[in-house]
Amino acid sequence: MDACNAAALDVRAEWAESYPEPYIRASNTGRSRRLAGFGPNRHSLSMRDWVGRIRTAGIVLLIVAGCTPRSEPGAPEPNAPTVQQAAQGAETDSSETAEGPDSLYVRVEPILLDRAAAEPRPVPILPAGLAWSPAEPEEGSAFGIRILQPASGQRVTGVEGWIADRPLHFALLADRWFAMASVPVGTSGTEILRVTATYADGSQMDQELTIRSRSREFASRPLSVAPRFSSPPPETQARIARERKRVRALLADVTSEWLLEKNFEPPRPIQITSPFGQRRVFNGELSSRHWGLDLSGQTGAPIVAAGRGRVRLAENLYFAGNAVYVDHGSGVFTAYFHLSEFDVREGEVVEAGQLLGRGGDTGRVTGAHLHWSAYVAGQPLDASSFLAIQVPGR
Repeated sequence: MDACNAAALDVRAEWAESYPEPYIRASNTGRSRRLAGFGPNRHSLSMRDWVGRIRTAGIVLLIVAGCTPRSEPGAPEPNAPTVQQAAQGAETDSSETAEGPDSLYVRVEPILLDRAAAEPRPVPILPAGLAWSPAEPEEGSAFGIRILQPASGQRVTGVEGWIADRPLHFALLADRWFAMASVPVGTSGTEILRVTATYADGSQMDQELTIRSRSREFASRPLSVAPRFSSPPPETQARIARERKRVRALLADVTSEWLLEKNFEPPRPIQITSPFGQRRVFNGELSSRHWGLDLSGQTGAPIVAAGRGRVRLAENLYFAGNAVYVDHGSGVFTAYFHLSEFDVREGEVVEAGQLLGRGGDTGRVTGAHLHWSAYVAGQPLDASSFLAIQVPGR
């Protein structure tokens, strides 16, 4: 075998090694095939810069390498088989080149196939896994919902969900879509969880499951406070209405960022003096619900953030006294009432365990303590239920 034919075989072997099955098939006829995309003809011993751009469309890439006698520039190559000949398995006739100074030729020709037949099989769409904890949440509590990526097939790139008519706001954490959900006071029994998962190719899949929640008994308690808090004077009514409107708008503002970096922790040692949801009668005149969890604490006791978040409000409110609202993202808030002083400002990002202020007795109180509130999508919930939620990857 002459040097040129040996070189031609080396070229075929190099390509076969660089692009092994199922992508390249090389034979002694000089034929190599690859399902790839559109592109210009190339006359090069290396396809690496081209192959990366032509992986998926429906063509066969035909590579012909062989020897032909040297000729004048522009003259045809007598021994080079045509694309049609090569496709039919024609061999290069090298007998005429055994005596003369041969040159190596390489021809790369794309041949269009039936696109429908050549398209790769689509990656399947499989249902995502759903899990929530606790399995049977309690009235007035929060719980976590996790959407697990399918073991194979396309990845889930977005999730929307609802429980009854309450929207869920999912965030991607540690490769799992996670949302905190609520069972509002007055809700128990069965409800439908609806989830719409969006996949990488834009397709969607709906799933529905039934969630069962347990009812809860809430006690009543009479309390004595300063008369101005049980029957606010007319001059304070406008302030009270303005503050309530502002807080409702704040809690309805769902941000896309998820700031929590680990599970929630208590803002001070847990010693409950008044439970969540308690019915209250102030001075025998005003009935209300206690939408928080009261923890014991003297004036000046340190109050820390239950989790990483952004301070959205830090000011004095008529009933709550000195109050701090922390936005943890995706519609999840915690709030801290009756502080004697502030150690943070609005807009500041605080870390879990960071000092927010000091315990006190500002606002409508019977004595110094911390009123700790928790909210999901505007729903007031028992803050102690936040402590049981496992945040993915945290």
